[in-house]
Amino acid sequence: MKQNHTDTIDGRQADVLERLDRESERRNPDRPMLARGNEVFEVAERSSATNHGGIGLIHRLARQLGLPKLIDEAVRVFKGPSPYTVSDYVLSIAYNVVAGGRMLDDLELRRQDAAYMDALGATRIPDPTTGGDFLRRFDRTQIDDLSEAIDVARVKVWKKDDSNCFRRAIIDVDETIDGTNGK
Repeated sequence: MKQNHTDTIDGRQADVLERLDRESERRNPDRPMLARGNEVFEVAERSSATNHGGIGLIHRLARQLGLPKLIDEAVRVFKGPSPYTVSDYVLSIAYNVVAGGRMLDDLELRRQDAAYMDALGATRIPDPTTGGDFLRRFDRTQIDDLSEAIDVARVKVWKKDDSNCFRRAIIDVDETIDGTNGK
């Protein structure tokens, strides 16, 4: 990351910490916390934003590991043609959870977020009903096949020649940060 971006991010973080400092409450005791805001809104033609900006990096990692291809080769669900591949369904559902989705219906929120879909390079993603139909077709065999495909990708990660890779791993799925002791 360029130094000027690092400085900007550090400065914004310092501003947030100052706002959260309880001592600042005492400086203006008569002022409401929710005061006049910044009512300036802009719409850009060439850029867009999403609350789930990191989803593109997660998808890039999955692609670099060949996970979509591994899933599509290992897991058989459809007897005929489908507009989505098996990996489209699996990854859309998994990314929904990573993006804070608590239920399958939250896929609709992802479908309405153009910046989210742009980050994935997706034309569209499955709707909740289609996702549910897909999941109802899954049986123990497909679950085992999916687990094996994920294990193949996991081995690729562990084989990376970076000794720092094994020092610490953090998984942030539900907006909390927890270390993992798993394989």
